[in-house]
Amino acid sequence: MITRNIPIFAVIVLLANISQANDARLSGMGNLSFVFQDDFNRLNLYDFAKMPAGFFTDDSFSVVSFTAAGLKERWQTDSLIYLTYWALGQAFPENLQNYAPFEALGSVGYFDIPQFDLPPCQLRYESRRLHTEYGGFGEELSPEALGVYASYSQLSREYTVFETNDIMRTPELFVVYSRPVVSNLFFGAEADGFYSMYRAAGNGEEANLKPFGGGLGISYTSGMFTLGLNSEYHYSMFDYKAISWNSEEYIEEFKGHAVSPSIAGIMSTKKFTWINLFGYKWLSLSGTQDGETDLGDLGINDYLAKSQIMLQQKFFRFTAFGSFDTKTPEFIDNSGNPEFRTTYNNYTGVFGCGVDLPIVRAGIEGQYIANSANDKIQETTVKGNDLTLKIGGEFSLTKDFLLRCGYNYNRADPNLNASDDHITSDLLTCGLGFDFARQMRLDFAYNCKWFSFENNVEQKVTDQILLLYIKYFM
Repeated sequence: MITRNIPIFAVIVLLANISQANDARLSGMGNLSFVFQDDFNRLNLYDFAKMPAGFFTDDSFSVVSFTAAGLKERWQTDSLIYLTYWALGQAFPENLQNYAPFEALGSVGYFDIPQFDLPPCQLRYESRRLHTEYGGFGEELSPEALGVYASYSQLSREYTVFETNDIMRTPELFVVYSRPVVSNLFFGAEADGFYSMYRAAGNGEEANLKPFGGGLGISYTSGMFTLGLNSEYHYSMFDYKAISWNSEEYIEEFKGHAVSPSIAGIMSTKKFTWINLFGYKWLSLSGTQDGETDLGDLGINDYLAKSQIMLQQKFFRFTAFGSFDTKTPEFIDNSGNPEFRTTYNNYTGVFGCGVDLPIVRAGIEGQYIANSANDKIQETTVKGNDLTLKIGGEFSLTKDFLLRCGYNYNRADPNLNASDDHITSDLLTCGLGFDFARQMRLDFAYNCKWFSFENNVEQKVTDQILLLYIKYFM
């Protein structure tokens, strides 16, 4: 049967791998994802608040693009490599995490899968008609924007000592549509579906996660103010197959519903942008074993608030970001007794500044994260923190050729009550950018990261990440 525990290992790996930029350009220039904006992280309703009503004004061009990311992570002790991760994109993407209460299902195996925060291998098609046009038969074509994204991610974990491996695969299809209702009122809709497959190493355990759903929203713009409202619904299915102590197979299955309303506001001028988001997520899944025995219920209550300010004065820019996320996954057995109820609180603060000149763009960011896991049943709390310093830049060698580089320093303390569990890491980044006749953009990035553990100086972990981005303007 499934057991429920606070996944301390997951907390450690999450802290160690947080704050990568989901963009090849920004990953090459030191992961400066707050000071500078690019294709995947602009201060608007679509990128910042994930609202489909903002997709219409997200860009002004129709494009086809392709994103790819690969990672190799090696864990080493006494010159013996005993664990290697190979990743294509993020095998447990953010949208999938939103509908998987894996914290309450520790033995399933998700709890010790690290979150590398890579962009998925994704083919994107975005068609934008921003003004009224006429078709081949003279028919009037109203303004609209349509995006279709097909993604694939995979993570495999190889155990050198046991000569075995486990693997996780996640394909995704995402569609977003937006159009103006009147001049300053926009409508948006989205639909998405995942099929995440996890296969454990050697013991026959399997897990499948299949959430699908969609959302509707509107946005209103008046002068320098924009307001957006959105609501999503997902139907989530999760099943887990394992082998019992007497070698008999059994399947545990959870099905249920998730609702996610959110509200966002933007105040923007030529030199100043302030954006805020408030969101809530409710999820409830009912479980059965072999389609007959009632297991109980899984649930999540998740509250999120985040805000960012960007000030641009000639060539200088300054930013401040803050967020708060409190999530409580719980498992209630078939007798109504709570077996797992833990509240995870995460506070994030970021300050950054930079310069944006015709030949050079450079900046610095400081990020601090405070987190806690409060076990409501055992009445225990684990607190941790994470500090990151990022510097980087981009240099225009010619009009269409750019060189990028950067450095990150990170110090994480996953448990403030322990005196010797600090994790430090150093990250070097570099990248290249090419523009071809203003019709195509090509970006490469390479990141290399070294970890050191205070409680085990012989243990070594190394990340190597490659990113590629191709964008063609239609």
